[in-house]
Amino acid sequence: MEQQTDLRKFYKIILTFVMFLACCLNIKTTSACSANQILTHDPNNISKVRCINSPQPPYINLQYPFNQEHATFCSQGNSNLSGSHSHDSILFAVDFLTPPSQPAAEIHAAHSGIAYVYDECNFRKNQYKYSHLDDCGSGYGNHVRVLHPSGYLTMYAHLSKVVVKHKSWINIGEIIGIEGLSGNAGKRHLHFSLHRPENLDLIEIEPGYTGQSIPFNMRFSIGDEEQLLASTTIPCDNNLSAALLRGVKK
Repeated sequence: MEQQTDLRKFYKIILTFVMFLACCLNIKTTSACSANQILTHDPNNISKVRCINSPQPPYINLQYPFNQEHATFCSQGNSNLSGSHSHDSILFAVDFLTPPSQPAAEIHAAHSGIAYVYDECNFRKNQYKYSHLDDCGSGYGNHVRVLHPSGYLTMYAHLSKVVVKHKSWINIGEIIGIEGLSGNAGKRHLHFSLHRPENLDLIEIEPGYTGQSIPFNMRFSIGDEEQLLASTTIPCDNNLSAALLRGVKK
């Protein structure tokens, strides 16, 4: 009996000591952020997470980056700590994925601007999945970055083929490439994101450079309903059980 009492005292002391350490070291036991914040990895310490204020989507008329009738899933959305969208430069990115039973889709410019092209990666033309990931194109594979007159930039990554020329002017809706899985992509999809570049010179000399990722608004057709959604609220599911997305006819 005395031995059991001593054990309970010992466990109580250990518990008290652990709680004391957590208090002194300011260890957070939850990862919840406030309503106007979003969770991301700390760029100075990848093992830690932090809450940052979520910027408001800017007013820029972004068009669905596929043929407006083409259906896609969102397989990964914003601030996915268990996935790849967990760092400042891709925090508000969205992965659009054509259903596996369908051929790869043509990718269209979401807004007009100057195209910065990187197309030196293996095309992997007729594959849907690929087990070997690589860092070609800084992990984005074949990609097009479009610098818009407003100063914002859109990224179209993991393409199997690029069909526009480097530093050419492209118009909204123009075909810029074909959906693929080049670079660090496990399956065929379009990685799409909006950015506020801090250094315009780096766009020219550094493949994959985009600057800070920011949210965007886009109009979708979901079922029979048209909706204007922020990138933070697009329904996404890696198991492809989310609603199919389509564009909105003009």
